[in-house]
Amino acid sequence: MIRLVDSEWEKEMRDALASAGGGVLRIICPFIKLGALEWILAWKPEDIRVITRFNLKEFAEGASDIAALRKLSDVGARVRGIRHLHAKMYLFGSSRAIVTSANLTESGLGRNHEFGVVVSEESLLADCRKYFDSLWRQGEVLIRDNLGAWEKRTVSYLELREEPAEFEGLGDYGAEVRGVARASARGEFSNMEEFQLAYWTAFSEVLRNVNSAIPGNTSPRAWTDMKYKIGKGGFALRAGMNQFRVELSIDGREATYFFDLLRKQRREVERELGYPLEWEGKRPNVNRRRVAIHDFGVDPYDREDWPRQHRWLAEHLNAFY
Repeated sequence: MIRLVDSEWEKEMRDALASAGGGVLRIICPFIKLGALEWILAWKPEDIRVITRFNLKEFAEGASDIAALRKLSDVGARVRGIRHLHAKMYLFGSSRAIVTSANLTESGLGRNHEFGVVVSEESLLADCRKYFDSLWRQGEVLIRDNLGAWEKRTVSYLELREEPAEFEGLGDYGAEVRGVARASARGEFSNMEEFQLAYWTAFSEVLRNVNSAIPGNTSPRAWTDMKYKIGKGGFALRAGMNQFRVELSIDGREATYFFDLLRKQRREVERELGYPLEWEGKRPNVNRRRVAIHDFGVDPYDREDWPRQHRWLAEHLNAFY
């Protein structure tokens, strides 16, 4: 069954939550405000996954709330970020899906003129689940420890800016996935895996050509990043195309101990490298700590820009090593 809806979205959400019985909840939504989220969470769904945006500009403008992300983390929800996300879809267990123009905000559910459909037909629900899963696999995982830094950046920026309508340079921490569809349409890549393999194959060639010191112990793979094991067990360097970055990762039960030792030398490390780093500490349910540098604004799906991107990755991998 498909039913068209143009009003009373709060009632539609309430009915769908009741039909799911507090079970599985899947949300794709660019903008989430704390007040609307708390109303949803009052129904106590048990298994929550959310795909949204991590664009600090939009947090600074008030379109979405960092506090909502923290609340989701508090209740054990898993959250991932996608750049340029515009879709809105809400999946309530195996009983119902809502595809709508409404964001998870008070205005979206109560005041704005929104339009969409409520779906209960199993074949269409299965398609909705496939769409969610395809985005979920490519999304950037929310790191709770980053939320405080994001809040400080947005607040400081607004305090210092004479014209708060301008928010360039704050950063978007979501994964970039839109380019794969464009590339596929041009016939360059048949799917995500083929694109990723091509990207890292080209990068591996760059590493060889520059006589990189990075150990050649990793073959190109169809994934969002490349991992290079170094030295002591649990230590690795990673190059990532989502949140375009190079990082040192420390895994295992002693990750926090070694991370804290390294962080005590933060000033000396950053002075030697010549640039500041991002020090990402404890992550919920993950024994991994990271020290990273990002280059925001990079589009890995722009193949003409690959040589520059690969040189940047190689340069910073070598510097970290």
